[in-house]
Amino acid sequence: TYTNRTYGYAFEYPKQFTIKESTDGKVVTLMTSSGEVHVNVRDKNVLSFNTKLGSYTYLPSKNMWKDTMENREESLCRVQHELGEGTVAYLVDSNQMPNAYPRTNIVITDAAYAFEVGATCGETDCDLDTQNAIINSFHVIDEVRSLNCNGGNPLHN
Repeated sequence: TYTNRTYGYAFEYPKQFTIKESTDGKVVTLMTSSGEVHVNVRDKNVLSFNTKLGSYTYLPSKNMWKDTMENREESLCRVQHELGEGTVAYLVDSNQMPNAYPRTNIVITDAAYAFEVGATCGETDCDLDTQNAIINSFHVIDEVRSLNCNGGNPLHN
């Protein structure tokens, strides 16, 4: 189990993965010959992503996403799902994101930051089952709570 008490998250990983952590603890990369899994701590005030369908910026005061191309606000509940231990994430799919992780999960928290959890494939192989297992075991811990899409309420108290 990898645990980051500074930012309040943990996940399980197989022993064949090597962990590399940035000096500030905001980026954790798990590496094998078949690919990588990344966890990035991101400031909620500048959180955004692009898809073929639009560009989205997070609005922390409303716990909503703004589609900057259509100039409308959305909850994006349709792409919401649960990760490990009840942690809610917004799923960004490679079908929508060119040159991006095959699967990226954005976990909005009740703190000043969010988590971006994604997997990339190696040049010759792609062990998505292992990478998905790591992503799906990701969960918030300690005092940090993930937010669901119904107006900013924590998933659990």
